[in-house]
Amino acid sequence: MKERPILFSGPMVRAIQEGRKTQTRRVIAWSNSYVDGQITKFWREHWHELDFSGAWLDDGPSPAGNPGPYLHVPFPPEGTVHRVYPRYQVGDLIWIKETWGRCDFPGTNTAFDRIKILYRADGETDYDIGRWRSARFMPREYARLWLVVKKVRPECLQSISEEDAIAEGVTVPTGLEILVRYYGGSKYRVAFFSLWDSINGKTISIREQSHGLGVRIREKAMTCYFCGDETEDVVETDLPLGRGKQLEYKKAGICTKKRCRKMLERRLNGGDTNVQLSAMSGKS
Repeated sequence: MKERPILFSGPMVRAIQEGRKTQTRRVIAWSNSYVDGQITKFWREHWHELDFSGAWLDDGPSPAGNPGPYLHVPFPPEGTVHRVYPRYQVGDLIWIKETWGRCDFPGTNTAFDRIKILYRADGETDYDIGRWRSARFMPREYARLWLVVKKVRPECLQSISEEDAIAEGVTVPTGLEILVRYYGGSKYRVAFFSLWDSINGKTISIREQSHGLGVRIREKAMTCYFCGDETEDVVETDLPLGRGKQLEYKKAGICTKKRCRKMLERRLNGGDTNVQLSAMSGKS
């Protein structure tokens, strides 16, 4: 058993604390993988040349005794195939890195009394911490959440089920639920893909429906198209504007107010779409 760190955002930390998040997915990269049982300078430099589109799954065990599952990945420059393993293994103990702050109390008796560690996922605080510190630089001794790895498997991101998306701890904003109800599809899967894109960028092309419904959950404040209020509780989507041959789709933010939800439903159901986007001024 090994101890390894793993980084989570504030909303995901709260989902873990509430018992809603029991799974996490990460891009397979040299930083969280072994090639043929190790990671060398060669593979750090040539990782991008591995052909994961031609990889296949092996349930294991490997010739070296790794229990699996793992991937056989072609390396076209040399015409070879290599075993790619995850660094996280069943039974490993992982500690969660999250945004944190430190408050010092001078003049108290012991070093323990002089320091208080706070976590941004718990909300704002009255303590003077100066500034919040990046989760990337959180020391192991300040970790408050420890988890045991129960299962590890490589899989295509698009194959995630609705049940697994729920286990990822995602939430479905009201505006997104309206869009999914109108277009069809699985709302938690769409919410997961939206969150994935907001964290990892458009690393893959994901569209839940054939007509290309594009939805993104914003982590930063954005102006609602209908009411003009700036809030973080906004869903960014492709809003139909114009009529007939003039119909086009523009990116717009929709908040969760009842009035704005009704206007969104009216727009999607063929109501008046001849509205300009001058009210929209989102932050990115």
